[in-house]
Amino acid sequence: MHVSDVLNETVESRDLHVIFTEPAIGTIATVPADICDQIPDVIQITSSRLYGQFYLSKQIEKDIILMLDRLQKLYDIETINFIGYGPISSAAALYYSNQIDSGFAYVSSDYGQLSASRNMIYTDGYEKFITAKKSFDETPKTIYHHVDPMSSSLQIVANLLDKSSRLKSYINTIN
Repeated sequence: MHVSDVLNETVESRDLHVIFTEPAIGTIATVPADICDQIPDVIQITSSRLYGQFYLSKQIEKDIILMLDRLQKLYDIETINFIGYGPISSAAALYYSNQIDSGFAYVSSDYGQLSASRNMIYTDGYEKFITAKKSFDETPKTIYHHVDPMSSSLQIVANLLDKSSRLKSYINTIN
């Protein structure tokens, strides 16, 4: 897991934006700088692990909670906006918004919508993902980007597509 520094830091802000990147096969996903530059007080959390371990493996969860606790104290943060832009990153945003008292989730409408594969079900964090998925519809959230169904002929490349352009809808929501 990699956590960026606080980017586009503003002095008086009491909000923190936490973007979980959507895991990409064969690479470490990042949000392009031209998108990140438009979001104040933002950090990116990314992982090189398979499915990003759903950002829910025991160690990753412990590290994220510890890091957020430190940041809240250091910067006197009142609200943490957890942001996802695909099935896994949005699920992580929903999960962590429930773990932090001052958390809120901004997600794309495909949150948690994954078809299980053999590799997926043996990935650390999968069981917690499935358990958490049951409460996602009841979790307070803003769906800032509605995802149109993909034609079946494109489903085979769905995991290869960069979904970060969806964050432009988030930027429109906060501005």
